[in-house]
Amino acid sequence: MPAKAATRKLTKTAKKAAKAAETVAVDTTASVAAPAVAPAAVSTAPLLSLSDVASYLQVAERTVYLWAQQGKLPSFKLGNLWRFRKSDLDTWIEESRQATPRKKI
Repeated sequence: MPAKAATRKLTKTAKKAAKAAETVAVDTTASVAAPAVAPAAVSTAPLLSLSDVASYLQVAERTVYLWAQQGKLPSFKLGNLWRFRKSDLDTWIEESRQATPRKKI
C-alpha cells in the first residue's frame, strides 16, 4: 500500500507541475499583450510613508497604521509597506470635514 500511495502522490505532483508550467506560459503572453494600467492613469506624484502621513495628520504612527488596515484611510501596500498619495489624503480630509456634524450657533 505505501508504494501505491507514493505513486498516487507522484502523479498529483506531476499534474501540479504541468499545470504550473501552463499557467506560467499563459501569464507570460498575457502580460506582454496588454498592460495592466494605462500609461495616462499612472501618477508621478511622490508617495508618502506611514511616518510622513502621521506627521502630516498630526496623529501617532500606530493610528495611521490601524486606519490603513481598517480601510478608513486611502492607502495601499507596496510590498509589505503602506504607502499613501497626498492628493488622496487631502480629498479624504475634505470629505471627512464636510461629513462632520456642526452645531449652528
